[in-house]
Amino acid sequence: MNDSQINAFFEGSGETFTVSEASFLFQGLLASVLFLWLGWTCIQAYRAFSSGDMNGNQAGFLVLRGVFMLTVLLYLIAL
Repeated sequence: MNDSQINAFFEGSGETFTVSEASFLFQGLLASVLFLWLGWTCIQAYRAFSSGDMNGNQAGFLVLRGVFMLTVLLYLIAL
């Protein structure tokens, strides 16, 4: 963004936060949602495993896939 765009954003936001602060806020919110999603996925995998709907290999793969997706998405957010 050039200087006039940054100034317009700052004035449009009511002079409460800058572009970098807004970006940091949205990155934090997205990271929080991703961690909640992974927690929900792990709980659902555990429930399916304990009820016998899923075997151990499937549950482990599901959790591993969720952790991998979280790692990749957090890396992309941090760029």
